Amino acid sequence: MATGAQVELISVAKRYGTTLAVDHIDLKVPAGSYCCLLGPSGCGKTSTLRMIAGHEEASDGDILIGSQQVNDLPPARRQTAMMFQSYALFPHLDCIDNVAFSLKMRGVSKVERREKAAEQLKLVHMEAYGARLPAQLSGGQQQRVALARALVTSPGVLLLDEPLSALDPFLRGRMREELKRLQTELGITFIHVTHSQEEAMALADLAVVMKDGRIEQQGHPRDLFDRPATAFVARFIGGHNVMAGTVEGAQGAGLVARSPAGRFVLPLTAASGAGSVAAFSVRRDRISVGPATRLRPVGGTAQEGRSEIAGTVASVQYQGTYVEVRLDCPGVDEFIAVVPDGAFYARPLTPGQEAVASWAIEDVCVLGQSGDAETSMRKGSAAL
Repeated sequence: MATGAQVELISVAKRYGTTLAVDHIDLKVPAGSYCCLLGPSGCGKTSTLRMIAGHEEASDGDILIGSQQVNDLPPARRQTAMMFQSYALFPHLDCIDNVAFSLKMRGVSKVERREKAAEQLKLVHMEAYGARLPAQLSGGQQQRVALARALVTSPGVLLLDEPLSALDPFLRGRMREELKRLQTELGITFIHVTHSQEEAMALADLAVVMKDGRIEQQGHPRDLFDRPATAFVARFIGGHNVMAGTVEGAQGAGLVARSPAGRFVLPLTAASGAGSVAAFSVRRDRISVGPATRLRPVGGTAQEGRSEIAGTVASVQYQGTYVEVRLDCPGVDEFIAVVPDGAFYARPLTPGQEAVASWAIEDVCVLGQSGDAETSMRKGSAAL
């Protein structure tokens, strides 16, 4: 069995001319873990992967694989293997010879390299296709061959550059299962670049969200989803409503803040005092929503421990087990409630109807003031 290697980046930067693509990031990927680098296009995730592989030279900082600094080592001497987005199989070689190619370059005998290649094809359930050319394979089968080729040298670290992006949704799900199975069975460290939040959630032990060449937040996917650190992470990971309000003051066990859409109850850690603007997020599946009533004003109190927001139903989308209700709310860019189908149809809503959404104080996540959080806070403050 292969042994995974720890990967550590210490103040690593990458410049392309005057453009700073990766801005002095620090990252430690434990040996034998599955790490996903994710973020929008241009955030620096692929440049980071290529610097680890040795296909790009770091402009600053140190890259360690295991206990060895590898900045000056060529890719072949870094204990790494790379699986490219395009698979890059040789069209004139059959599957056995494609998988065995890197061993041939290392001088391994024909009998031994073909034997090892056959073992790797069996590992990815492609042993029956060894004599076929890449053109005779489906996209998913080509990917399995590319994976076997990357694994045949027993690397300590496998680097994957958006390996699932070319597959249809069904095959993507199947290959996610295969990647996780192989990583767990082999014990190799996987570092996987993706722009898909769903991929990272399904695969990663460590998810690293990048923005503008920096690491915005890193941790277990569940931690990122439950407690995003900034408005950018909350929006990018998805499933959250991002809001802001001006703090009126402490009341009971919380703070009360107001916005054009309603009054919010926030944890005491949300802001420094009255008059400050606090940004926060709430998971969409933790929100109750129903028809508005004129019997009392919309608002939240710290004693009740719940917040309320008023709006007009913009759309209702049935998704099988749940219904997605989108509200137009003053001063909020986007507000969506994810309601179980049974609860929704007990009190159905229709587009154009006035509605009130509410949530508990324990479901509020206070956001730090990154660039996006500051933008949200300014918008909320300006609308008051």
